[in-house]
Amino acid sequence: MRVAWTSGLCLALMMVASQAGAQDRDDKRSLADLQAAADKGETRAEVTLGEIYLEGRGADRDYARALGLFQKAADAGDPAGVQDIGFVYEHGLGVPVDTVKAKTLYEQAAAAGNTDAMLTLGHMYLWGRGVTQDYAVAMSWYQKAADHGSFAALANLGYMAAKGQGEPKDLVKGLDLMHKAVDGGYWPAAVEIGDAYLHGTGVGKDEGEALKWYRKAADAGDAGGMLAVGRCYLTGTGIAKDVKAALDWLERSADQGSVYAMMDLAHIYERADAVAADPVQVAKWYQKASDAGNAEASEKLAHAYLDGTGVAKDEARAVALFRQGAEAGRAESENMYGLLLMDGRGGLKADDAEAFKWYQKAADQGHVDGEFNTGFCYRNGRGVAKDPATAATWFRKAAAVGDADAEIALGDLYSDGDGFEKNPERAVGYYLLAAQQGNATAQNAVGYMFQNGEGVTKDVPTAVKWYKQAAAGGDAGAMLNLGYLDLYGDDKWPQDFGGARDWLQKSADAGNTEAFYYLGLIYFEGDGVPVDFVKARGLFEKGAAGGSAWSQYYLGVLYHQGKGVAKDEVKAFGLMQQSADQGNAWAQTQLGFMYHHAVGTTADDAKALDYYKKAAAQGDETALENLGDMYLNGDGVTEDDAAGFGWYKKAAEAGDDDAEITVATLYLTGKGTTLDAAEGMKWLEKVAGADDPEAWGELGDLYRDGNGVTADYVKAHDFYLKAADRGDAYSQYRLGEMCENAMGVPQDYVGALMWYLIAAGNDNDDAKAAVARLRQAMSGGDIGRAQSRAGAFKPEPNPAGGAK
Repeated sequence: MRVAWTSGLCLALMMVASQAGAQDRDDKRSLADLQAAADKGETRAEVTLGEIYLEGRGADRDYARALGLFQKAADAGDPAGVQDIGFVYEHGLGVPVDTVKAKTLYEQAAAAGNTDAMLTLGHMYLWGRGVTQDYAVAMSWYQKAADHGSFAALANLGYMAAKGQGEPKDLVKGLDLMHKAVDGGYWPAAVEIGDAYLHGTGVGKDEGEALKWYRKAADAGDAGGMLAVGRCYLTGTGIAKDVKAALDWLERSADQGSVYAMMDLAHIYERADAVAADPVQVAKWYQKASDAGNAEASEKLAHAYLDGTGVAKDEARAVALFRQGAEAGRAESENMYGLLLMDGRGGLKADDAEAFKWYQKAADQGHVDGEFNTGFCYRNGRGVAKDPATAATWFRKAAAVGDADAEIALGDLYSDGDGFEKNPERAVGYYLLAAQQGNATAQNAVGYMFQNGEGVTKDVPTAVKWYKQAAAGGDAGAMLNLGYLDLYGDDKWPQDFGGARDWLQKSADAGNTEAFYYLGLIYFEGDGVPVDFVKARGLFEKGAAGGSAWSQYYLGVLYHQGKGVAKDEVKAFGLMQQSADQGNAWAQTQLGFMYHHAVGTTADDAKALDYYKKAAAQGDETALENLGDMYLNGDGVTEDDAAGFGWYKKAAEAGDDDAEITVATLYLTGKGTTLDAAEGMKWLEKVAGADDPEAWGELGDLYRDGNGVTADYVKAHDFYLKAADRGDAYSQYRLGEMCENAMGVPQDYVGALMWYLIAAGNDNDDAKAAVARLRQAMSGGDIGRAQSRAGAFKPEPNPAGGAK
């Protein structure tokens, strides 16, 4: 069972209902007549008019005006005015809440015989509202009110008897008192009797009898009765289900001021399980309930204004409603107000610290989103000092109730190890918790862990299974990962260029702009399709427009090289700038080159140096080498051999073969470092043992020219031949030179032309010129023999398959 009026606003309605027809209340006269009577000092009119302004019933709500009218009546000795002033202070209507003052005023009015004050005191002690809960005192006040003729007090005594509050539980006594209250015309008691029959409390369960009592109250104009009848029609309780009738009764109840009915109507149109969804009706009823003081409705309305659902979008109004709820201590509003503050929406100035404060308030009440957002702030240092450990504490609170976003956040913390204990196994565990809830983001993360063997045994087929689940859930990142796997393959997954294009296109269609980069790269490199720079350009343009740093970089490359588009170094420079500003190391290196050599911009060695260093800080080997060159040669900077050696050493340690050769040379010559032949030879042996034909060609140059080592044509020839056999055009050209000029081998024009022809076929321009020159000096027979030997040459396959 429930008491008829429990909220502050409902108590106001109870006050009206209990005073109707009493000597201190007059609802029959018009507003103008009441005002005229109040102006003459008629206290009944003053009280009635004050309550109209207090409730906004037939006039705009005006708390100050209401309080003034109540005070005039009280000053004239009317206890109803004293009672109403107490109500104003109890609920903080236009004044600060002051329950002590309210209680004193209620007691003063009750002592003067005001029944409503006695009844209200009973409510205060029953619910412990502003006083220590005390059932015995509550019963005594209800009894006094009942003795003064209040049937509402009888109903509340019946409620307490049925609940066993202040006396042994006695359902029979409770129902008897309820019946007496109904006999006295207090119709909310009829609703309580209906509830008893509905639930079988103290009487036999009988839905038809419950409906009969609800109808009695409804037919008498009681809003609670109308609400109950509407609910019966909606659910088919005690009567055939009839949605139209349900809506009619609920609207009648709402028109009588029932906030419950307003909320029911909003929920019906929102859930769309009984009628078609109607956002306009949803917003309408939430607005009415909000106007009546319902905080949940205000929050729902705020969301509607924020999203423009059922009402014109109005972020400023949403902010005002969320702030109102936040200041009243509602966790949902606290969290939402924090979100709007962080994003600077609805006219608010973005303020991370203030946002964090409200997230924390919501989190302290156990609000899951508030807990997650508090963790987010600690993890990212937004509005509070960065503290991954504290972030994890808040994420765990949210994850404990199954919040998938919090589980993913914990997985990210353990996976990244950013200021936190790195633990891939625990990361996978948290990702799996969210993935098993069907969260596509988590499913994609699980796929990534299996693909890369992080926290689990590497298992590409299992990774693909998870990626496909995530893709089915609409995760564009999973589609991209599937496309990447098909594009590049894996030891457990064959390349499938057609499949790659399909998945990448799906990812792009789902909004992932990075997918355009990979699609463009397919046509740029000719992966399973003919090279098509025009198509590549179109795809890179889409990716670049979406902010993809790699698309910006490659589009810049096309403009720089004039492939698929007219060459335009200025546009190339602008695109490289965009990509570099996003931290792309390749673009930073290229931008350094463009500043250094005045390509597409004015020469600026200081900026070149700055961009090379930015790229070098990310480990870009080309940038490291370029810095080494600048310092070794004093090119754009003061010559500094030690600094040059240092940059080259970093590139060499990163595995760059060209840098390894330079480092070896510097050790062997003592330039920029201590002369150390043993260390130099160690680096040369490392390059010689590597599987890099271009590096072998560089070694050939080193021994041919005696740069830091004793010149040795035989060794040079061996390295050139090793690289040439693997398809290196530069080394093929060098072998032609050695044959033509008798460098470590007998002079051999046929052999020289053979190597020049092979290198020319690999697009080496120097070799093409040498072929033209030798053809003029050689006989037709020798040329034929050279051509025959060149045609028979077959390069060795490299590990990636095919000639390099």
